[in-house]
Formats: sequence, C-alpha cells, structure tokens
Amino acid sequence: MGFVVPAKTPQPIVKRLHDDIVAILEEPDVRQKLAAHSMDVVADTPAEMRATLDADMARWKPIIEKNHITLD
Repeated sequence: MGFVVPAKTPQPIVKRLHDDIVAILEEPDVRQKLAAHSMDVVADTPAEMRATLDADMARWKPIIEKNHITLD
C-alpha cells in the first residue's frame, strides 16, 4: 500500500507530501493502529516506491497478459 500522485506533480509538492506522510507514520498511535490491522510501516522514498511499483508490474505483467485480465 502506498500513496501515489499524478506523474507531473511538481517535485516540491511530492517532497512536502512525502515528508508530512512520513511524520504521521512515525507517530506511535498511528503505528499502533496500523499494526492492529497487520500493517507494517515502511516509509520508503518516492524513488524506492517507484522501484517497488516497477518490480510489481514486471512480476505480474505476464500473468495479466496470459489470462487476458483487464480493468473494467
């Protein structure tokens, strides 16, 4: 799970959102509430999130294509 913004979002806005979200995720009660739902907080950088998304797309693309899966 992660936060995404449109591709052409200005970098200062991306940085501000990232910094604010990381600050929220570092709050103990937020971490506790997420942990209660079996969620582990990983506050990656935007570049690390992009790499994760790219890896996931590469991993699932053959299965999606083989099974003709589409979004309706």
